Amino acid sequence: MSRRHSVLVGWSIFWAACGSVEPRGATPGHPEPTPVATPAPVTAPVAAPAAPPAESAVAAALVEVVRVDRTITLTQKLGAQVEQSVSRMVTWQDGSRRREESEPTGIIPAMTLIWTGNEPHAWVLDDTARLAAPMDAPDGAAARVMVAGDLGLEVAADGAIVLPSPLFTEDQRATPPAGVIAGAGKSFVRRGANLVVRLWVVPGLEIGARDYANALRRRLPPPYSKADEALFAALEALPGYPVEVESTLAGGKVVVKNAVVAVTKEKIPVKKLAVPGDYARAEGSQELIIKTALASWDREREEGRARLGLDRPFEPTQDRPLPPPLPGGSCTPERTGKGTAGCREAWDGRETNFAGFCEMPFDFAAPCPREKLLGICESPDRAELLYHYRPGGEKSCTGRWYDARKSE
Repeated sequence: MSRRHSVLVGWSIFWAACGSVEPRGATPGHPEPTPVATPAPVTAPVAAPAAPPAESAVAAALVEVVRVDRTITLTQKLGAQVEQSVSRMVTWQDGSRRREESEPTGIIPAMTLIWTGNEPHAWVLDDTARLAAPMDAPDGAAARVMVAGDLGLEVAADGAIVLPSPLFTEDQRATPPAGVIAGAGKSFVRRGANLVVRLWVVPGLEIGARDYANALRRRLPPPYSKADEALFAALEALPGYPVEVESTLAGGKVVVKNAVVAVTKEKIPVKKLAVPGDYARAEGSQELIIKTALASWDREREEGRARLGLDRPFEPTQDRPLPPPLPGGSCTPERTGKGTAGCREAWDGRETNFAGFCEMPFDFAAPCPREKLLGICESPDRAELLYHYRPGGEKSCTGRWYDARKSE
């Protein structure tokens, strides 16, 4: 798998877990916005014109918004090991205007999304590179498959989401979940064939069931079908906002928790809800996300390898003909018929997880075995080691080959 493809896979997984992508089309009580042409791409930042006093006053103005703080926790059970990662997200919302900031997740870098309220798409910002790009339009069929999958629902042959009745059933829960916003709530559950989704729903917050429905509404491109509208209506019928959504799959081996930890009101500068005028415009969000992720990945790998003393290429000697194991654990490449590698190591666990076609589960601690080893192929970017136990590895190696038979 190329690093570019790895970023796209990681991005889709992340947004599926977060349940948040760009709003498109009308929502109840909010008419369809008038489309605004995407600015033509430029190769360098365009300085914003000097603002007259009135505009400067607007830029300095404050607006009261609803702030939502949440955590997204991914837990993977790998045999006796448990690997857990936690990222945080903050959203500020004023009507249809919205700003969302998320921490790095996997190989997906920190990201900022802006909904200006007068455009049918979101903007992705890279504040380090001072770039902005309109969010790419989703494919309708693929979006419905993802939304259905998130809720453990089926998709009919015509592409419509099949909605059971009821969508969720009330579940008796002895105690509220830990680590979420305080408040009396109710538990609901949906049990699918391969997925169990539990909701802890709290009423009386600044956000409610319609906000939750709109989060999924934003993931589907209009026009909405009758099945789509029925799904939205079922979500809006919940008696409050789901402050925890827990999705359990793979028989409990993978658990994703999206938890709201705080809902407050605060005042922020109006300009935080707008795309900076001096940011260069990229053509689309996909390329911007990939560029940002790969730049972050390369920087972190360089810094991380230096900390671990792996910043210099390994030079084999008679006593040490093979490079040391990389510290990110190992995985078994999928049997695709290409290559002869039997095990893969990466410099850290994130690359072990995302950057190759590997079978589950990953092992974030144990290195690849070296018994009956024929050789090791080091990738050109020195990010991974491929262990070969069958002939043909040296021929397929595109980086540096270390012959294990010389150590015998």
